[in-house]
Amino acid sequence: MASWIWHVVSTCMKSIQFPNLGYVKEHITNQQIPHLLEWIDSIDDHTQTINHSHVGVIEREYEIVDDLAKQELSSVLGPMVQQYCTDMHFSVEQRPMALTTAWCNLQQSGEYFAAHTHAGVFSFALWLTVPFTQADERAWREARGKSGRETASFTFHYTDALGRITPNVLEVDSSWENTVVVFPGEMMHSVTPYYSTDKLRIVCSGNIDYVDN
Repeated sequence: MASWIWHVVSTCMKSIQFPNLGYVKEHITNQQIPHLLEWIDSIDDHTQTINHSHVGVIEREYEIVDDLAKQELSSVLGPMVQQYCTDMHFSVEQRPMALTTAWCNLQQSGEYFAAHTHAGVFSFALWLTVPFTQADERAWREARGKSGRETASFTFHYTDALGRITPNVLEVDSSWENTVVVFPGEMMHSVTPYYSTDKLRIVCSGNIDYVDN
């Protein structure tokens, strides 16, 4: 049976990778979102809830209905959407877009979202409080004989050129606080649970979609 003999063939050889869509990432300050932070601090049993239980297990989800808080989010997200369209050569209709729905998750240890998409042209995730480090989560996994990155991550799932579902794992921890990512609403993504602390992970998300004038 013939076998390959590996040796240097040509210095002109090039490997070409197919392009794919990604996400835009930005770090913001509390000074950009004071009303949003004030609204989150005011959440109580009377705050309007929103239910995404069909895609995951989470108890405390609240719709952001405060106009000033949504305006602050829009001011952050607008330039990121423009940047995405430019950098990713992402085509959109020549129609106005706006933040149509937004919500805040007060996520507890063990809660998660399975792989899902959003209804808008764009979606976003803004991590405000992440009460653990990846070292904390690794220690928790190792103490229980678990390996890999199956906890405390935000993962994009996309189809590669061979038709395989490929994950892109964002190892979100305390270093991601006040970080926001923007991506197409149709991009599949999931949120795995964390276990190393009983403190809340606070994340805002929502949809940016076409609106009528």
